Amino acid sequence: MIIVYPICILSQTLVNGFATGGSSYISRLLGAKNTEEARHTSVVSFYRTDCIMRLWLVVFLFKETNAFNTSQKQ
Repeated sequence: MIIVYPICILSQTLVNGFATGGSSYISRLLGAKNTEEARHTSVVSFYRTDCIMRLWLVVFLFKETNAFNTSQKQ
């Protein structure tokens, strides 16, 4: 718990940074009537957030846990 919690906070910080920064930039682009660049920015922001969360899932859920292993050694 002591090691995992700071890593979790770091990943949430990265995701929130992409979400907040992306939404601010998209708002400014839409105000300037630049819809094509706003569309591109929204897609990039979404996929970066998605990749970070998938990386979190792969590394910390499936790497060294036996979460789905129901057999117990006796």
